Amino acid sequence: MRKVLSLLILSILVVSCGLKRNLPEGAPSYLKLATLEEKIQDEAFAYEKLSIKGKGRVQSPSFNQSFRYEIRILKDSLIWVDISDPFIGIKVARGILSPQGFSYYNRLERNYAQGDPKSMASKLGIEFQFAPLMAALGANYWQMKGMRFQAFIADAYLIHNYDPSGKIETLEAQSEFVKQEINSTLYRPNYLEIKQPTAGKTFRVLYKDYKDFADFKFPAQVEIEFLSSESTRVILEITSVEKSDKLSTPYSIPSQYDLAP
Repeated sequence: MRKVLSLLILSILVVSCGLKRNLPEGAPSYLKLATLEEKIQDEAFAYEKLSIKGKGRVQSPSFNQSFRYEIRILKDSLIWVDISDPFIGIKVARGILSPQGFSYYNRLERNYAQGDPKSMASKLGIEFQFAPLMAALGANYWQMKGMRFQAFIADAYLIHNYDPSGKIETLEAQSEFVKQEINSTLYRPNYLEIKQPTAGKTFRVLYKDYKDFADFKFPAQVEIEFLSSESTRVILEITSVEKSDKLSTPYSIPSQYDLAP
């Protein structure tokens, strides 16, 4: 029995030392994945209703536009967006996104569009998933379903949903690849990427410059990129983040507006 225990302890020490030796220079202290995800959940940004305000830009090969915005979020159920002119503040458009679908109306063109996620993705040329977008706008880790793996990089933790060894599932058999880089000090995301190589689609979010807003930290800038036939990038410069139990999300398409082509 003593020999078995000695071998077991020796094996644990060898594995532990091996992990430490294999960490790249500058990597944070090793944490088991379960421990790391528990720490991430403990440090998650907690809210029920959230308002985010600032200035933004949309960039694509055929389009480049600045705007002011307010985003109101009801956690796990609704994202409400109001867009206005960046200079004189005239209200331009309003939209809502939920797990059931997406709807918006354009005050300048006096039209609207609405539908389920699949039909709106086809109409807009941008495919979105509600859960990771909700996590992204709240600057929180997206809890992926299924198997998860950890890689070691300098200055951050990296969690992904694919097995590089191909022992559990070959890379060729996997249709969606997700990776999230976690800040080793704040345990909040630095980066999120969802890639669907067969469909030729990628969704990326980059969080920059966490700073103090009231009694919590939040990125001063969030960049969201959709890649399919062309790249569309949304850059949100954040000037205000507020929690509020009284936050409303008014939305009503004017009756005289036409269905957008």
